[in-house]
Amino acid sequence: MSVTGDSGPIRTVVLDFDGTLTDADAHEAPFHEASLGHLAAALGREREGLRAEWRAALAELRSAPPEAAWSVGGQAVCPAHGDPYLLANGAVLRLLARYEIGRDEGERRLLVGQIHSLAYREVPPPFRDDARPTLIELIGRGARTAIVTNSHTEAVCARLDTLELAGRSGLLVRGGARKFELTAPPHPSERFASLPTGLRVPGLARPVLLGRGHYFALLDELWRDGSATPETTLVVGDLFELDLALPAQLGAAVHLVLRAGTLPHEREATLAQPRGSVGAGVRSLLERL
Repeated sequence: MSVTGDSGPIRTVVLDFDGTLTDADAHEAPFHEASLGHLAAALGREREGLRAEWRAALAELRSAPPEAAWSVGGQAVCPAHGDPYLLANGAVLRLLARYEIGRDEGERRLLVGQIHSLAYREVPPPFRDDARPTLIELIGRGARTAIVTNSHTEAVCARLDTLELAGRSGLLVRGGARKFELTAPPHPSERFASLPTGLRVPGLARPVLLGRGHYFALLDELWRDGSATPETTLVVGDLFELDLALPAQLGAAVHLVLRAGTLPHEREATLAQPRGSVGAGVRSLLERL
């Protein structure tokens, strides 16, 4: 693991869920197959008749440059091929457009979300091998631990319950983080208002946009009671742009958990942060505590 200039004790650990505690690489094949099945149903096609086009769409996305982005509201919010879920969603969107499903892109994106949810429920993600022992260690150390994720709270809680963790009730889960959305937080915040619009990172021509107000609001909730601050918080994720860029700019320590498909600029961007580190496996975060 590599670490750059850390400072201050860490009292709160904030974990992403998908790709961080779960094994997105192991989930890729079954999730993509489920996505293809639900896409075929939406198009009124046979799965096998659509497979060649599906593979071609995935290959095109995989070969795209780092600047290729998944966009929301016309703004680039993360790499188009940053993880297996973005790849599947991108392929679904392309094929929906090719077959002119939906009145416009906005309607097609809603259908992408529905297909994603159906595939996710059909094949829940497996945990990383080191997820359970890492959570046991965090709970045992008395670290205030929260999971902040785009996924639904109930689905994440159900998956965590399968780990049969002692002290599970103390593990806070906040779903629906909407890290993809660039919007103001629900309540005005000077801390949020002081953020720059974007961040330039090595190896990426476009800026990383920071105004993810719903995500900010969930982080800020953890800091409102005064028992924690950004400076005493470690945020752990597998995508710099979605999980780590915003908290790093707020002063938090950040840790990138590597995957087989981690894009080089995400690793370099994390290490460029004053309190950034990277590691193989979620257990590597324990070295920061």
